[in-house]
Amino acid sequence: MKARQARLSGRSTIAAEFWSEARHRQFGVDGPQRFEDALGKSWMHVWGDHQAIVATDPEERGPRRGQVVDGIDPNAELLQVCTQRFHRRRLAEQQQDSGLAIVGMGQAALFRPARRRRSSRVRRPVDAHDAMAKQHLGISLLFASSLLAQGVLTLPPSHASNEGTSSTNVPFGRSTPTRVQYVWDAMLFSAPVVLTGVSLRLDGNAAAAAKIVDCELRLSTTPNSLVNLNVNFAANRGADETVVVPRQLLQLPAGPAAATPSPFLPPIPFTTPFSYQPANGGLLLEIVVFGQPPGSYSIDVTWVCNSPEVPFGPAACVGTNGLPVRVESSTTQVIWGRPWVARVLDASPGSFVVLALGTFEAGPWAGMLLPQDLVILGAPGCFLSIDLAGTWISIAAGDGSAAFPFLVPNSPYVLGEWIRFQGGAFDAAANPLGLVTSQARKVQVCGWEPVGRVWSSGVGATFGTREVGLGAVVRFTTQ
Repeated sequence: MKARQARLSGRSTIAAEFWSEARHRQFGVDGPQRFEDALGKSWMHVWGDHQAIVATDPEERGPRRGQVVDGIDPNAELLQVCTQRFHRRRLAEQQQDSGLAIVGMGQAALFRPARRRRSSRVRRPVDAHDAMAKQHLGISLLFASSLLAQGVLTLPPSHASNEGTSSTNVPFGRSTPTRVQYVWDAMLFSAPVVLTGVSLRLDGNAAAAAKIVDCELRLSTTPNSLVNLNVNFAANRGADETVVVPRQLLQLPAGPAAATPSPFLPPIPFTTPFSYQPANGGLLLEIVVFGQPPGSYSIDVTWVCNSPEVPFGPAACVGTNGLPVRVESSTTQVIWGRPWVARVLDASPGSFVVLALGTFEAGPWAGMLLPQDLVILGAPGCFLSIDLAGTWISIAAGDGSAAFPFLVPNSPYVLGEWIRFQGGAFDAAANPLGLVTSQARKVQVCGWEPVGRVWSSGVGATFGTREVGLGAVVRFTTQ
C-alpha cells in the first residue's frame, strides 16, 4: 500500500494518519469488539467498506437503521482534527501531547485517553431475600417534592429541550429482568457535582402505563474511556461504586402521549448522594431490574445527527469546460469513528484535482490574508479561502468528480469540531496559474453523543451488548 502524502504547514492543527488495514477495521461503535461479535454478544457493526448495520433485540424496539458507505478506499487516511484553542484543556487533563504529526499505524493516537487502574476489589453479592424483606416498600417516583428546590443537570445537555431520534425499552419495558449500564463521558461535565436523584424521560408522544418494577440503582466513576467500554459489566464499575437506590419496588408513573419532547418524569431520590469528580473518568449509572410485569415503557435516547454543509468565502471560478468547480461532503452524518467522504465535482474529465483541508477561514496565513484572491499568482477571480493544513490529489473521473475518503478519529473529543475543505482543478488554459478553485465549505462533527451503554437480558449475565453513542436522556438533581 502506497500511503498518500499530506503536506502540513507549520501552523497546521490537522494530522492525517494512514491506516493500511482500514478495510478490516471497525469504526466507532463496538470497534474493539470483533471477538464478542463472533460470539454473538455484540450486535452493532460498522465496517469501513460495508453497510453500517445497527441492530437490536426485537423486544428492544430501539434503533434499526443502516447507512451504506460506498467508495471507502482501504487506504483512506484517518483524519485527526483538533484545534489547540478548543482542546488545550481536554488534552492537558488527559496528559496528551497536543503537537502535530503524521503518525503511522501502531503509534499513539492524538486523543487516546490516559489509562486508569482497574479496581481489584470483590463485590459482595446481594442477598435477594434479605433485600426484599427490608425493601418491600412501594416508593413512588411522585414522592420527590423535597428535591424540587435543588439544581438539575441534563445529560447530554444537547437534549435538554430536544427530542432524541430514537427510543429504548431498556431497562423498564422488556417484561423481563434486565441490567443496563449507562455511561456519560466526563467531557459533559464542567465541574465536580453531588448527585441526589435522577429522572428519565419517556419517548416523545409515546404513552406508557404505570408499572411497578423491582429495581436497584448504582453510581460509580468508570475506569474505562467511552470508546473502551467493556462488554464485561464488572470491568466498567469504578472503585467508588455506590448503591444510591437500594433494591426496592419503584412505581413508574403513567405517561400520556402529550408532547415532544416529553417532560422529565419526577426524580427518583437517592438514599445516598453520590459525589462525582469528572477528572477521574466518566459517570456510570447501573440499573438492575430484578423483575417487572409485561408492558412497554419506552424512554427517550440519543442517536444520530445531521451535519449540513455550510459554504463560506468567495464563489468558485470557472474552468475551460464552462463549469465552476464544486466541492461537497458526501456524508450526511459526520460522526467520530466513522468514514467521512469529500468530493470534488465538475472538473474536466481526466484532469488532476486537489482537495485541501484547513483549520480557519479568515485572517493572515503564509503572507496572505484569507480569503485571498489568487490574482497574485496568476489566477484572477479564483480564491484561496482556507489555510492549507493538508492537500490530497486525485484524477477526475469521466463525470468530472473525484472522491476523497477519510476516517474521523474514534474519539468523542472531536465532537463539535469543524472540518473546512476546498477543492480545485488543474486547468492549463483557464489562467496563467493553470488552476481553478471551488467555493469553500465546512461540516461539523455532530455525533456520536459522548454516551454509551452495556446491557443484557437477565441480571445474572456477566457480559452484555455494548453500544457506544447510544444512551438515555436523563436529568440528575444536584446539590
